[in-house]
Order: sequence, then structure tokens, then C-alpha cells
Amino acid sequence: MPSQKDKKVRRSSNYEYIYLNQSEEIFIIEDFVNNPSRIRKLFDDYNEARRFTNTLIKALEGGRTNMHDIELEKKDVDKELEAANHEIKNLKSDLERMNSESSERKKEFEQLLTDKHNIDLKLSRANERLEAAGRNSIIQFLLSTAATLLIAFGVNIVTATSSDWKGWTFIIIAISLAMIAFFMVGKKK
Repeated sequence: MPSQKDKKVRRSSNYEYIYLNQSEEIFIIEDFVNNPSRIRKLFDDYNEARRFTNTLIKALEGGRTNMHDIELEKKDVDKELEAANHEIKNLKSDLERMNSESSERKKEFEQLLTDKHNIDLKLSRANERLEAAGRNSIIQFLLSTAATLLIAFGVNIVTATSSDWKGWTFIIIAISLAMIAFFMVGKKK
């Protein structure tokens, strides 16, 4: 039987290591017959082995309990990991959708900028034509007024003296000015 000296117990953190003597002693019954000290020693070794076995059983049960707790914890962590992976998948999907929408919005924005530029060009051309029409309308008004005055003088001269060529000249010049004023509007379109 191993003696007390043969067993070395060392504790490190929560683990217990035991070093046993590997040599086996031959059990001779005659050594124990009528030898109470050897029997006591054998009984003490037996009790120590039982205590040690009970300690190992308790440690094993504790290890099983810890292992069960760790497995439950692992299941919870796995569920959380699965939920987190699902959330990441959803977020990636949302990000791709947002990137797609952003790209579409960017294209729409660029199209709107192009449309705005084209409208600005049309507006500037329309403003130029409006200014030109304003200038032409003043000229047209002046020509029409001059034509009206010349017709009035021409008709007055012709009615006073029908044989006078000056009245007919005023009327012809007035008609020419009225035609120029009339065709000035159509020329700029």
C-alpha cells in the first residue's frame, strides 16, 4: 500500500493534483495477522483513500455542475450571437438599400441640376428676347406714331390741295413706316 510519503498533493487554483507512487507493494496477509499497528495503518490508509475519493466525487459533481452552467451560458451566448448575426444581416440589407436609394437620389439630383441649368439658359434667352422686344416695341411705337403723324399731315395736305405731290409723299412714307413697324415684330421671332 502506498504510504503517506508516497502521495504528494499539490493544489493550483481550483484543481488538485496527486502524485502517486507507481510501485505496487505485494500484499502479504501474514504481515497483518496479529499486527494491530499494521492493521491501523491499513485502516487509516483506507479512510484516507475514501476521504480522497469523496473529495474527488464532490469535485467531479462540482465540475459537472460548472459544465452544465457553462453549457447553459453557451446556449444563451449562442442565441445572442444568432440574434446579433441576424441584426447584422438586417443592417447590411438596410445599408445596401440606403446605398441604392442614395445612388438613385444622387442621379435625380444631378438630373435636377441639369434641368435647372437648362431652365436657367432658357430663362436668360427669354429675358434677352423680352429686352429686345421691349426695345423693339419702343421703336415700333415711335415708327407707328411717326407714320400716324405723316398720314395725318399727308391726308390734310391732299384734302387741301389734291394736286400737291407732298401730301401723297407723306402718305406713302407713312404707309412704309407702318409696314416696317408691323414687320419688325415678326422678324425677331
